[in-house]
Amino acid sequence: PMLENGQFVPMQVGVAPERERPDSGGDGKRRPLRIFEFAVEAALSALGLTRVEATYHQRRLDLVIQCETPIEQEGREQIVASVARVFDEFGLGGSCRFEPYRAAPVPAGPIKV
Repeated sequence: PMLENGQFVPMQVGVAPERERPDSGGDGKRRPLRIFEFAVEAALSALGLTRVEATYHQRRLDLVIQCETPIEQEGREQIVASVARVFDEFGLGGSCRFEPYRAAPVPAGPIKV
């Protein structure tokens, strides 16, 4: 759970199994490219259900933010600027985009974290 305005808010975290795909490096050798994916979802008072989906691979973090209540352009720009500062601080590349909220698929079973 997380705390918002002094009240506990349930939060769900989903972590996909690590996956690999072949990658050829500049030296011509094939080696696996590790890909990590996770999502965090919470019901926020101002935005309703909100989910952040993330994919990380090769020092690149791509974020997709979904909210039941649309975020105005100025708010989106502030979020993107904040995320860019974090990327710079940690030497990451990546992106941050916004999509309409859609219900998450139901997992096939419990996931160990």
